[in-house]
Amino acid sequence: MTICGCAYSGRMDITELAFRRISPKGPLIDSLRLSDCLWWSDEGAVYIGMSTSDSVIPLPAAEKLDFSFVLPGFPADRSREYQVNNQTLRGYVRKGLEHERYRSTRGIVAIWLEPGDSMRIRFRLIANKEIFHVLTGWVSAGQVVLTGSCRARRDSRNGPALLSLTERDGMTRSGAGDRDSRGRPKPRRVKGPAVKG
Repeated sequence: MTICGCAYSGRMDITELAFRRISPKGPLIDSLRLSDCLWWSDEGAVYIGMSTSDSVIPLPAAEKLDFSFVLPGFPADRSREYQVNNQTLRGYVRKGLEHERYRSTRGIVAIWLEPGDSMRIRFRLIANKEIFHVLTGWVSAGQVVLTGSCRARRDSRNGPALLSLTERDGMTRSGAGDRDSRGRPKPRRVKGPAVKG
């Protein structure tokens, strides 16, 4: 994984963990460019967003991806490693009419805080993959290995919108609930016995 210059970008590789069949054509590893990476923190958690801009890749071969990490706890020093669970990563990849989405299961993410409010990120994890078909909706397509690295800029203004993109259509992290405009969970209505004054 290499990071080009000082841009807030990076790369991610997706490797299928399919051992019953293998395609006779195409790459064995899908390498994706991360053209915009950002991070922010709130309520003691670290949030990371990674995306591509439609303008980066000329149409009609446009490829759009949106991924997010939610990491519990801020580093006590300048770096920290996190164990990945099923709440850590959410992501979508769209290539023309093809749509894929990912949820993490296990792995590791490491972050390093750098001067100028930037952050360096590296990860290696296993995720469940689903593909979309107009007749069946989202269906399981096995597991993949995601590996990557990027350099991210601090951006708490645009980050929550990217987080929302990765948690739509049934991909909400458990316990997160619906999020407000700042990416924070909205309060939930609790039903219980009437309280006498």
